[in-house]
Amino acid sequence: FISFFKLHPKQAIRFMNRLLDFVTERYIENQENKNRQEIGISTIFDGNKKLYKGDNTIFLWHKDIGSAPHLIVSLLMAFEQFIYEKLEEKKDITEYISIAVTETNSLAVIGLVLVVAKFYQKLYTKELFHLLFNPILLLWDSRSHIQTSFGGWGDLPKAWHEAAIKWKDRNYRFYRCN
Repeated sequence: FISFFKLHPKQAIRFMNRLLDFVTERYIENQENKNRQEIGISTIFDGNKKLYKGDNTIFLWHKDIGSAPHLIVSLLMAFEQFIYEKLEEKKDITEYISIAVTETNSLAVIGLVLVVAKFYQKLYTKELFHLLFNPILLLWDSRSHIQTSFGGWGDLPKAWHEAAIKWKDRNYRFYRCN
């Protein structure tokens, strides 16, 4: 997926959002939700109510925690890597983050962009301001460091282990930044 993000970033983000919205809906349908209540986090965005669907499991899909399909984890990690590469190149990422946040209904994207914001805190001034003071998101994020990502690398080719170690060593992915 990383090539898709590099070649056609806006189209790749929109594809990611559509796929995540679909998978999030299927996940919610499969949960025991007898009252058929909306599962998610409501926020006010641009003066309108916005519901990001999901729960803490979906919120952590980008960290390969829980039961996320590998395809989804790969897609989210590719987007995250794309964003870090743009930041390393000193490129503006706000348009990409804005598309990701405004054109999705899945908490999977929100979990990912909040990690990016730990590294690039400027996102909280506009693109992610509506998420900054949500106590549930802050709680889920603060608890995510307890769980581990890449618990075992048995299914990864040995050639990928060095890249996986580098990925896991990005401490801001798992800990709150002060």
